[in-house]
Amino acid sequence: MKVLSGLGAALALLSTPLPRSHGAPNSDMAVTPILERMTQAVRRMQTLRAALSQEKFYVQLGLKDPPEKGVLYMKRKDERNVFLRIEITVPETRIITVKGDRFLLYQPRINQAIEGVIDRHALRAAAGFLAYLFNGLAQAAEDYEIAFVGQETIEGRRLSHLVLTPKPNRRGLYRRVDLWVDHQLWLPTVQKIVEANHDETLLKLEDVRLNVNLPESLFEQKLPSGVQRVKG
Repeated sequence: MKVLSGLGAALALLSTPLPRSHGAPNSDMAVTPILERMTQAVRRMQTLRAALSQEKFYVQLGLKDPPEKGVLYMKRKDERNVFLRIEITVPETRIITVKGDRFLLYQPRINQAIEGVIDRHALRAAAGFLAYLFNGLAQAAEDYEIAFVGQETIEGRRLSHLVLTPKPNRRGLYRRVDLWVDHQLWLPTVQKIVEANHDETLLKLEDVRLNVNLPESLFEQKLPSGVQRVKG
């Protein structure tokens, strides 16, 4: 389910301190200060609101899904406890909320709500690098080689491009993950996942606002009567 990729991306922005790269020495010299700035930015962040967009490309078929667009909200309760709300509005409405380990996904079109406990290991596999919040980014250093590609300008903003390649003993669903770290926020605002079959998922966060007031009631869903509830 594509919304879970958004979930992984959102949660990674409130990650635990980042590790040092384990790539080549020249790469380390460039990667280490980026990771240190990201760590500092994460420690200062208590809440986040951003516009979210996501596209899936089927490279071998030359096709792509309609873009998904919406808004995400996050609130950090403590180092490992994050509240999350993602509202997808395009192409159809879906709302997912997460508090602790529990999630609720409401799909108005089919009048259904899926609720359950997040399998953190399964989510990490399903949502890629940006789901590493659940186990801390120290785990990412064990699974990936992290390399600095260079600096780029996207829509007038300066970003550092990092490439994460699975280590030989960790190869599986993904061939590589590209992250673009915004130099104003020092957060990864663009992510591209390349799957084993070469399909790609591109996710972007825009209009990012940090440390805004987000009431806890925002992360509670009051479902209409008659909604079918399904255990996830």
